[in-house]
Amino acid sequence: MKNPKIIIVGAGAVGGITAAILKKSGYEVSLATKHPDLATKILQEGIHAFGYWGDIRIKVPAVASVSDLDGNYDIALIATKGYDMPEAAAKLLPYLREDSRVVSMQNGICEDKLAEVVGMEQTIGCVVGWGATMRNPGEIEMTSGGEFVVGNWKRERDDQLEIIRGILNHIVPARISDNIESSLYSKLIINSCITTLGVISGLYLGEILAIKKARDISIFSLNTKARLHAGLPWIF
Repeated sequence: MKNPKIIIVGAGAVGGITAAILKKSGYEVSLATKHPDLATKILQEGIHAFGYWGDIRIKVPAVASVSDLDGNYDIALIATKGYDMPEAAAKLLPYLREDSRVVSMQNGICEDKLAEVVGMEQTIGCVVGWGATMRNPGEIEMTSGGEFVVGNWKRERDDQLEIIRGILNHIVPARISDNIESSLYSKLIINSCITTLGVISGLYLGEILAIKKARDISIFSLNTKARLHAGLPWIF
């Protein structure tokens, strides 16, 4: 797949950072959002992405709705909220080829629902292991580094999966998992530990992980969850 045509659905923190960096890296990227004012701002002023990766401002072709797209896309990255994903995927169908790939970038495990819409052969699971937050519409801070983990959903890896890994590698290191479902469950467990500290402290992920006591609490929580899952007693 040479010079893949990429559509990113969702212009929030993850989608916006991804669109800006991939555009700067030379990829043919378009962005679909459900907010007309935001689409206009991105077209006219660009996305301002700053923080961990660097500081860039770049214009990205943007539309106010998936139904406003034109042509077909090789790769679709869906970065909406989980509850919006099935509808977004359904709207994408007219713009996908038979060999297109659709990547679920949601927190949680949404891949079965995605596969129901676009088909198992086109569904790719993805762990987004880095942090970002939208300061204002089109103004997005990458708050921490990390990695991407990608994998075909309930089927063996193929050449297109390696292409997607290479694309995402421009943002943070990306690797392939042959059991992406397990990787997603691991992320879910980690989220359940870290987000609690975020609520209590009011800090972002990068700030939390910079504090040793917070890291110790997270590790303790993870170990406790692992023991309970294994049927072992709670240890104080």
